[in-house]
Amino acid sequence: MKTLVLGDIHGRLIWYDIIKHESPDITIFLGDYITSHEGIYSEQQLANLEDILNYKENNPDKIILLRGNHEI
Repeated sequence: MKTLVLGDIHGRLIWYDIIKHESPDITIFLGDYITSHEGIYSEQQLANLEDILNYKENNPDKIILLRGNHEI
């Protein structure tokens, strides 16, 4: 079984390409889906978080979402 661990997304969109390229059985997101200090627009961060949540909803047994310090 192949497990992919992704941390500190911080609003960046690259996560989907990594998952597509690696084709893991399980993907674990370590949190920090949003940020307040990297110059990424809040609209992009929100849209990206919605995409991650939709991906989880469509793949409930393959995706694990953890909460990072930026979500507190």
